[in-house]
Amino acid sequence: MPAYRFIDPTVLMTAVGGDVGAFRQLSEVFLSIAPDAYERLRHALQQRDMPAIVQSSHALKGSTMLVGAIELTAQLQKLESGARSGELDGVDLASAGIAPQFDGVMAEVGASIAEPPPGDA
Repeated sequence: MPAYRFIDPTVLMTAVGGDVGAFRQLSEVFLSIAPDAYERLRHALQQRDMPAIVQSSHALKGSTMLVGAIELTAQLQKLESGARSGELDGVDLASAGIAPQFDGVMAEVGASIAEPPPGDA
């Protein structure tokens, strides 16, 4: 199994009970929906729309948690909490540490589809 820096693919494999097919399918779903969710978050931050930041960071956080993106999930939680309290002065995806994390997660989720962690065949 390849070394991962941005995700822990065993989180998803455990969630699907070791079913490799389900692991691959949910990973592909993540790859198909995450870019739009990320874009909504980016747009909400640009607009300084606190309710939209809360909603979009929360939604993306649910997906990142499932694929084992622990650090990105934590960053999204921090962003969501900051938006709830109105304390996001000058924060954007890059300064929040989310942009590089998101890129890494996307790449590693893609790689994990080709070589999933051990599960049931």
